[in-house]
Amino acid sequence: MSNAIPFQYENTPDLPRAPKELHAPSEDELSTMTPAQQRLAQLRAKASAARRKNHAEAVAEDARNKEDAHTRAEKARQEYKTKLEKEEEELKEQGLDPKKEKMLNTTAAEAEYQNAWKDRKKDESFGWGQFNTEKDYKVYHKRMKSAEKVFSQYDEAKDKTREEDFFPTAHNLNYGQGKTDTKEKVEFLLDEMGKARQKNREFSRKRIAPEGAYVNYINDRNKEFNRQVSKAYDKYTVEIRQNLERGTAI
Repeated sequence: MSNAIPFQYENTPDLPRAPKELHAPSEDELSTMTPAQQRLAQLRAKASAARRKNHAEAVAEDARNKEDAHTRAEKARQEYKTKLEKEEEELKEQGLDPKKEKMLNTTAAEAEYQNAWKDRKKDESFGWGQFNTEKDYKVYHKRMKSAEKVFSQYDEAKDKTREEDFFPTAHNLNYGQGKTDTKEKVEFLLDEMGKARQKNREFSRKRIAPEGAYVNYINDRNKEFNRQVSKAYDKYTVEIRQNLERGTAI
């Protein structure tokens, strides 16, 4: 047992104690050992390889934990993009059309899911996607639902009145002498205008911010104010702020 190799560690910047790899003994070394020593050396070599592998996994996991979700997503996106480009290059080298090959290898379920995902992304309220014709139509359709009663009264009045009297022009003798709107309709219009004004106040275009970002504001207005203050005074107050955050201020 005196020839057994002791377990050793080496320091690495990733982890304080990284196991040093122990290779399996050579045939010359095995020839000088007893069967028990040979078995022990082989087991220790396998254990060392397992420790090295576990250490590498721990380092990789530590690196992943230090990354925020935005960085991980961007990294995965870049890896996927590189993979697709590599596959396209291989298909082109074989004289095949990458687009046709992709369509041939895509199932109906996958195609349906991809189309649904694209439609969903188009409909998301991020950025300028909020201001498009489809959104305007949906808002209009939603507001018209609340006005169904008023429109029914409008249609009834239109059916009972001659067209030239219902839509009078400056040359019509009845111009300006039509029936005035009822108090109910006026109140309905005021109520709709109030709701629209309230919606505009509450509206906020969604913005994607990276996770883990330093947040020192409560709303967009306060965020802009803090940005301007930081731009002007950070070079004078950064040390004071750090002391206050650490609790080491005198």
